[in-house]
Amino acid sequence: MKVTKVLVIDDDSVAFAPFRAAIKTIPNTELITAQTCEEGWKFFSNDPFGFSIAFVDYQYKHSEEGEVAEGHLTAKNIRLKNPCLPVYVVSGNYSTGALNDWQKEKLKFLYKPVTAEQVKALILHAIESTAPETSEGTEAENMNLWLTDTKLRKIQMDFGIAGVSDNIKTAIKKALICASVEESVFIDGETGTGKELIAKAIHTSSKRSRGPFVAINCAAIPEALFESEIFGHIRGAFTGATSDQLGAARTAHGGTLFLDEIHHLPKSQQAKLLRFTQDKTVKPVGHSREFKVDTRIICAGRTTNDCLLPDLFNRVAALEIDLAPLRERQEDIIPITKFIKRGIEKSLGFKKEFHKSCLELLRKYSWRGNARELHRVLKNMYLTVDSEIVLPKHLPVSVQKTDVFPYIDDESMNWNVTAA
Repeated sequence: MKVTKVLVIDDDSVAFAPFRAAIKTIPNTELITAQTCEEGWKFFSNDPFGFSIAFVDYQYKHSEEGEVAEGHLTAKNIRLKNPCLPVYVVSGNYSTGALNDWQKEKLKFLYKPVTAEQVKALILHAIESTAPETSEGTEAENMNLWLTDTKLRKIQMDFGIAGVSDNIKTAIKKALICASVEESVFIDGETGTGKELIAKAIHTSSKRSRGPFVAINCAAIPEALFESEIFGHIRGAFTGATSDQLGAARTAHGGTLFLDEIHHLPKSQQAKLLRFTQDKTVKPVGHSREFKVDTRIICAGRTTNDCLLPDLFNRVAALEIDLAPLRERQEDIIPITKFIKRGIEKSLGFKKEFHKSCLELLRKYSWRGNARELHRVLKNMYLTVDSEIVLPKHLPVSVQKTDVFPYIDDESMNWNVTAA
């Protein structure tokens, strides 16, 4: 059975304590510690692909040149030698210069003091992301985190997460890891890929499940009302404020605040959100005092095109889950169609059958709006098609013009269909 190795480089031996505490709770995991960069690099270079994650302290004292950021350079070199390895810079340096160094090299970072729970979450997340399949199973199996087909289907049914792709299975496994800790989570995915479903799965599976789950679509909040919607306001704070409002952050106290599409927020609003993620305090618009809140934050959106402030992303993305668009996991289109179809028929009270060639077109189409667009198209067919059998001609023209797959797995489409 393969042992997972975790590398920690820090000149202060006291800093190893939370890592040792975390390792004790993760079977088949070995902690490798070093108090100099030279020693740490030696451990790593002897087996550069044998580690699952590395943590490197930022500052080191050099006898001749004074204090230099030797750890930053070591972290960078580790990344260069093994680009797939998650590497975290760990530091008590809160300066802008240090932050710029990390962001320039696109390094992840943690501010000291770190906790055993935080470290455990990152290690489990790294193991799930990097462990290869073997004849003995994955590391997740060895830690009793593996999902059998039966358990996977139950979770998918409980939370409405349809799909058979590796991406969906990995997302669910990571969601359960995220649910076991209190760290902030960032779900990277396009609109309509199921980000809120994953966020609800994390919340419902966590110790905060009895608390509220508050979901906010940041793209739908007018810029002038952002502070009021998130942090609340008092009566008379502005025109139209006829009563006090708690705001989403305080409403989610004891539970989870899910902020979707945060990349749509202007940078000025992101800066205000950053402060909240740092100290978990809110000041309602028009109020003279601040309120402390116990709220877990899950954010979702896109990380492309520099839409997010690097500071904010690094605060809310202690753990990351990636949801691929439907065009990259076409094996999920039929299962999602089946799930949506069942829901529509339950709400409308009648059923329809789908011609097999119709399903082939649905599966081939790129679905720029992902599952949300697929739902709209299916719902429209139920409402506008008089025939009990849905044919290719009933589909939108853009879908009809799609080239069909040369081969479709009959078993995956064996539900309520009419053959040619």
